Amino acid sequence: MFLKKIYVHGFKSFADKTEIIVEKGMTAIVGPNGSGKSNISDSIKWVLGEQSPKTLRGSKMEDIIFAGTEKRMPLGYADVELIFDNESGRLPIEYKEVSIKRRLFRTGESEYSINKQSFRLNDIRELFMDTGIGKDGYSVIGQGKVEEILSPNSDVRRGVFEEAAGIVKFKTRKVESIKKLEKTNDNLDRVKDIIHELETRVEPLRIESEKAKEYIELKENLKNIELNLYVREYEKNKEQLSIFENQKSEVLKNKQDIVSKRDSLEALIATEKENLIVLENEINMLEKAKNTLSKDYDAKNNLINVQNEKIFLYSENVGNIENEIEILKNRKKELLHRIEEHNLDIEKLNISLSDKKAEYEKLNEEALAFKIKMESSINASDDKRNSLFEMHKIINKLQSDRSSIESIMANFQERIDQFDKEIQLETKEKETKLEELELIKKDKLDNEKTLAQYDKEYNHNVTQHENLIEDKKEMENRLRASTNELNTANSRINFLNNMESLYEGYYKSVQTLMGLHKKDNLFRGAINGTVADIIKTDKRYETAIEIALGSAIQNVIVNNNQDAEAIIEYLKENKIGRVTFLPIGSINGRGLNNEESKLLTQHGVIDTADNLIETDDMYTNIIKSLLGRTIIVENIRDGFRIAKASNNTIKIVSLQGDVINPGGAVTGGHISGKNQNLLSRKREIEESQERLVSLKKKCHDIEQDIKNIEKDLAYGNREINTLKLKIEESTKLGMQIDNKISLYTEQISKIDISINKYIQDKAYTIGENEKRSLEIESINNNIEQIKANISDLEKEINDIAHSNKNDKEKYDELNIVLTTKNNELLSINQEIRFIEEKINNTNIELDKNNEMLELKNNTLNDTDTEIEASKAQIKLLEDECNKLKESLDESQEKYDLYKTNFSKKQEIINNSQVELNNINKKITEGLDDEYGLNIKIEKLTSKIEEISTRLWEDYEMNYAMALSFKNEDVSFTRINSDVSSIRKAIKNLGDVNINAIKEYKEVKERYDFLSKQKQDLIDAKNQLNDVIKELEIKMRDQFVEEFGKIRVIFNQVFSDLFNGGKADVYLEDENDALNSAIEIAAQPPGKKLSKISLLSGGEKALTAIALLFSILQTKPTSFCILDEIEAALDDINVYRFSRYLKEFSKDTQFLCITHRKGTMENADTLYGTTMEEKGVTKLVSMKLSEIE
Repeated sequence: MFLKKIYVHGFKSFADKTEIIVEKGMTAIVGPNGSGKSNISDSIKWVLGEQSPKTLRGSKMEDIIFAGTEKRMPLGYADVELIFDNESGRLPIEYKEVSIKRRLFRTGESEYSINKQSFRLNDIRELFMDTGIGKDGYSVIGQGKVEEILSPNSDVRRGVFEEAAGIVKFKTRKVESIKKLEKTNDNLDRVKDIIHELETRVEPLRIESEKAKEYIELKENLKNIELNLYVREYEKNKEQLSIFENQKSEVLKNKQDIVSKRDSLEALIATEKENLIVLENEINMLEKAKNTLSKDYDAKNNLINVQNEKIFLYSENVGNIENEIEILKNRKKELLHRIEEHNLDIEKLNISLSDKKAEYEKLNEEALAFKIKMESSINASDDKRNSLFEMHKIINKLQSDRSSIESIMANFQERIDQFDKEIQLETKEKETKLEELELIKKDKLDNEKTLAQYDKEYNHNVTQHENLIEDKKEMENRLRASTNELNTANSRINFLNNMESLYEGYYKSVQTLMGLHKKDNLFRGAINGTVADIIKTDKRYETAIEIALGSAIQNVIVNNNQDAEAIIEYLKENKIGRVTFLPIGSINGRGLNNEESKLLTQHGVIDTADNLIETDDMYTNIIKSLLGRTIIVENIRDGFRIAKASNNTIKIVSLQGDVINPGGAVTGGHISGKNQNLLSRKREIEESQERLVSLKKKCHDIEQDIKNIEKDLAYGNREINTLKLKIEESTKLGMQIDNKISLYTEQISKIDISINKYIQDKAYTIGENEKRSLEIESINNNIEQIKANISDLEKEINDIAHSNKNDKEKYDELNIVLTTKNNELLSINQEIRFIEEKINNTNIELDKNNEMLELKNNTLNDTDTEIEASKAQIKLLEDECNKLKESLDESQEKYDLYKTNFSKKQEIINNSQVELNNINKKITEGLDDEYGLNIKIEKLTSKIEEISTRLWEDYEMNYAMALSFKNEDVSFTRINSDVSSIRKAIKNLGDVNINAIKEYKEVKERYDFLSKQKQDLIDAKNQLNDVIKELEIKMRDQFVEEFGKIRVIFNQVFSDLFNGGKADVYLEDENDALNSAIEIAAQPPGKKLSKISLLSGGEKALTAIALLFSILQTKPTSFCILDEIEAALDDINVYRFSRYLKEFSKDTQFLCITHRKGTMENADTLYGTTMEEKGVTKLVSMKLSEIE
């Protein structure tokens, strides 16, 4: 296999389609810098699958397309094609000539093809795998790749060796196996999670499923028993209702006779009562007059009694007042006598007090004279003692001060010397601190700028982050709400589908028949469905249509009478029940006549019911027969109007479900939801499914939005945390800088204070030292003078003490007598104050007594006047009472006569009333009987209606339909017991999920399927692990073998190229050949063996070339592109390199891009690149072998 041709068009500077014929041997491409030589090397790498624009010397992949010049327009695509001769069959493809082509459009679309057939990039890579050809192989080598081979720990170096060792295909398979293993592990984890979730659901669903089955069975049993109970109760109540209605008729007949007799008596009583009222008015008038006279008479007598009592009270009060006046006069005399006695006692005590005071004052004067004399002596003695003590203190203080001053003077001199040293040190320290402070302030300014920038970025990111969190919360709330809606919609669809498939809401017989038809294919081809199955109408008309059809909506449509007959026989044999069939071939349609059709144009009429239904044409007659003569109207009012116009000959149904039947019967009222769901159910299923799709899309969109927000949040968190760390570090640094500034400022300030203080302290210390010398001299003079004064004071103190002792004894005797006299004076003063208080209290009492005496005298005079006035008033009142007594007697006689007549008439009315009450009692008893019968009749009617309602609402049956369930063999007690026990059993079941039966089946099937999948994944995982281990063993063995060959050849090639010396390539860790670093050691002639990193640039390049030649010799490749790899060599080494290359070119094609003369001289073919037109590369070729 070898490279025949290269076609380049639109790739970088190759604006025109350029053909490069590559001959066997060595081809050199030369030209000035920028003429497009390396673009040929790039085009080969690109067509072989290079995906990095950077490797191709661009910023994006579109940069490789010809961008145009001043004279040429840009091209829309670039393509490169390599033509290989595959006669040897080295490429695993059944073609002798292989074309590899890649095309890139400016829109970004890329195409790969092999022999003009589209392939993937992976297919091309696999085609050249382990041939050394490829973007990562050693067939295309430029200066950059040489450097990568030489760099330590280079992946390129290992990739070259792996390509040469032929393990790339194994490595690729290993990578694919690892990816498959990771994917298998991911799938296994997902399956385990799902299984774990299903495990938590299987058992509860199994329990719920069994509960639902039990519930259905109990419900069916309850239905049979309750229907029997309802029918028998219905009949029982009907019989009782008939009996009570007969009894009510008899009661009403008796009531009529009694009412006639009651009316006669009531008329008589009314007449007598009118007469009685007239008489009663007369009596009332007389009674009022009599009462008025009686009240006046009593009032006058009461006034007389009041005046008599008043006289009595006044007379009695005069005696009391006179007694009180006498008592007050006696009390006054007593109080005056007591005041005189108290005044005499005070005079005696004042005389005694005067004598005692004179004696006390005389003694007190003598005592005071002695006291003054003693105090004077004591004060004089104390003053002298204090003076003596103070003199001793002064001497001690002066001596202490002298010692202190002497010590201070010595310290002062030491401090003056120390101050000089401290001032010098502090000045030097201050200069150092100022220099450091300036540097710190500069750091602070830089840090503040950085921190401000960080804060700005942080606040911006936090705001965005908070907005994203709010968006996420809103999205999550929306997702929860949508998920709940989705679950609700799903449950609703399952419920409705379940009802539809089980024909819920149909009669039991229809339900059973259609269930057998669907499940067991019974009567396949004969049954077309129920009426509800074949029709469809607008939501607005559903109620009206379903009411119009009534029970006919459950009729079963069959093809012909024979089918109907066969199914009826089957129903009879299996005792399934009764079903109404509509044979398609036998039913004829009905409609309105011409006169009736005119009604359709009237206001409020919508249309005939059959025209509001969508159905297949084959069912038209059936629909017309059922609904052709039914008119749908807006409301019941319009219905009555149309019914009247049609003479009640057609059926009319309002949109609300009210019905006017032919003949005039009207049915209406509230419609239970159970009565209208067969038509709406299918529509609701379709609407729910559409809504379910919409909700799923909505949930998916929201989940996608949440994922996008979470990605943004994760990125934002990283940014915020990074900025937070930066801010914290910057803030911490700022605080540290501030602390340093504060510290340094404080330290400098302290140093200034210290220097000033040292200077002040030094001056002060010198002055103080001089003062202390003068103070010591003065102290010594003072001490001598004070000692002389102390001696004189001690003599004077002794003389005063002797004189003061005699005076003290006389003063104590006088003081005892004075105390006794003072106590006597205090006692007399206390007694005088007590008597004076008694006199004061007595005077107060005397004043009060005089006031009371004057008041009593005035009261006595007023009482005599009142007694005389009361006696005159009594005389007038007695005369008026006598006149009133005469008038009162006359009124009483007339009143007694009227009262007797009133009693007689009252007796007549009472007797009649008694008779009337007896009659009313009989009427009331009759009414009670009638009311009781009405209640019983009403209760029975209500019970019958309730039974009918329950029959329809619970089972959608009427009495006639439920008669088939009647069984009189079972007692009511047994029925009620069975109903109670079944209801209790249903109640004990708790909440029942009917859908659990289907759901359990689905979940169990899924659980079993996933359990099997889990085991399959585990087996696949084990197989992949085995494959990976096997590949690793093959790779290691083959790599070690091939690496050993390269190692031997490398030493030989190195020696040839360097004209001596030796080199080695080895694994750092031979135990881990597949991952170990590959080291290169080289020893050029005349040098020590060292690592390649210690060699010069030219030596490194030649060593790398030697390594490449050794690889080519171990595993030759069909062609090799060398892009200026000898640029770092000197001329001598270039000639060696070119000659060695010439030897290799016998087996391998070399395409060398070069500037070096030695390489050009050894080339077989020479291509020159030029840019005759600026920006467009042209090629000029020359075969040097022919020239030679």
